[in-house]
Amino acid sequence: GKTLENAPLLNYSNTYDYFPRSGSAFIQDKIQFSRDGSILSVGVRWDFLDARAQRPIVEFIPTSNDEFQQIVTGTAKSSFKQQFSPRLAFAAPMGPSSMFFVNFGHYFQFPLFEYLYSGTNPAQLRSGAKNVLSGNPDLLPERTIAWEIGYKHAIDENFVGSLTYFRKNMQNQIDSKTLIPFDSKAAGDYGFAQYVNNAEADATGLEFVIGREHDDKISGSISYTYMVTEGTSEMANQSINLAQWGFPIKSTAFPLSWDQRHTVKMDAEIKLPFNIQTNLIVWYNTGKPYTFFPTRDGFTSIDSTKDFVPNNARMNSILFANLKFSRRFEFGEQQTYSVTVYADARNLFNTKNVRWIDSNGRIGGELSDPSAYYDLRRVRVGATLDF
Repeated sequence: GKTLENAPLLNYSNTYDYFPRSGSAFIQDKIQFSRDGSILSVGVRWDFLDARAQRPIVEFIPTSNDEFQQIVTGTAKSSFKQQFSPRLAFAAPMGPSSMFFVNFGHYFQFPLFEYLYSGTNPAQLRSGAKNVLSGNPDLLPERTIAWEIGYKHAIDENFVGSLTYFRKNMQNQIDSKTLIPFDSKAAGDYGFAQYVNNAEADATGLEFVIGREHDDKISGSISYTYMVTEGTSEMANQSINLAQWGFPIKSTAFPLSWDQRHTVKMDAEIKLPFNIQTNLIVWYNTGKPYTFFPTRDGFTSIDSTKDFVPNNARMNSILFANLKFSRRFEFGEQQTYSVTVYADARNLFNTKNVRWIDSNGRIGGELSDPSAYYDLRRVRVGATLDF
């Protein structure tokens, strides 16, 4: 925070001393039906967390116009958190060379202790210290509901194709929220920020894969994936970071930074004459999102009528190709040691793939940082000795 005359120093302390308890148990069974070879797997997992901490109850007492005194009037004990998570998987043949499968499950993840306990030291609270961002011992676990449904078909003895639809829903994700007195006209030096469970996200997509297996000369696969990933927050500190820069965001879903709509990937292993092994990997994906919000000084918008929406623009598409040749030579009466000679080329086509763009649309920012691009072509030639 910026220095304010006659104001207490902001506190970034994350010192705490607590003794939480957690545990889990699960039971699972697999059933195979002899009639058609179908397999059903059913299970349930139980997890619990007892933070064994108390959440401070903070009140603001008016001292004068637009001035408040922050006091802790009491504490509330954090509740015992637990969840039963069902898991289900089913696969059934649909003819001599096809199968259908479904996977479904609930998963959840406990918050980091930093998000539970930082800034809740009772001694600091009694002294009136104002933490920039306080933990919340009563945070709920982040919950994910995931399922996929697919179909796999053996085209012939070498080729296998599959089509899979998947979806994930993430709830109770952790974000930060700034709380200010209800009748305060501006936050100023009053109020506090705390971690809360007010973010969620969805990911859904479709994947198509064709693979060539069980072939000595050439094997590999080619896949295409279409995916959409949107949410209301990308990281636990996002809301407070944006608020400090004066960028309040609307509570609407937006594409997350790893939202990669179209992806094509090919990998192949080819055995050439003279026992030369070739590995080829090529992948292409459409551009990931970034936030385009031109400003004059880093926080004052050039267009004051434009709402701030994260990840409202897209970078260029990315193409990578890696190619490696290798040849193994064995020596000794019983081939006791070997030497492998190789040539490895990364980014074979020397494509200038963009890694990041600043909010004014400049690759590498105003200093044209070269790290804003992925590495250009690199070729390594070498040998390894095994004995």
